[in-house]
Formats: sequence, C-alpha cells, structure tokens
Amino acid sequence: MWLAELIRAHPGQPIEADLAGVRFMDSTGIRVFINAQAKAANVQGGSLYIINAHGLVRDLLQITGVYNVLCGNQPT
Repeated sequence: MWLAELIRAHPGQPIEADLAGVRFMDSTGIRVFINAQAKAANVQGGSLYIINAHGLVRDLLQITGVYNVLCGNQPT
C-alpha cells in the first residue's frame, strides 16, 4: 500500500492526502484512510489528514461521521 510506504518513509511527520481530483469514494476508501491514520499515529506520533475533499467525497465523509477525524478542522 502506497500510504503505508509513505508513513514508514516519514515517521513522526504530518502527511496530507490531497483528494482534489477524487470524485468517488466508498467504505473501502474510508477504511484505507482510517487504518493509515492509525498507523501514522503509531509510527513515532505522526499524523495523516485528508485535504481538498469535495463534492460526493466530502459528503460521504460527513455523512459517515469521519470528516472531522480524517480532515481535521478544515472549512467545509
């Protein structure tokens, strides 16, 4: 998984996943980001956040209640 490799390559650092070009996500995508965020936190206190989630992707994250967890305090 490319996210796992990125997290291992940058231990303890904040990582931003830019979803500006992503138009679709389902529960599998949410699970990937939740698991990656947990892994980042376990690797020397790093973090992973989604940025630029728009349209249906943002709606999905908000409806499922994970927007604030995965995106932090970004404006909606």
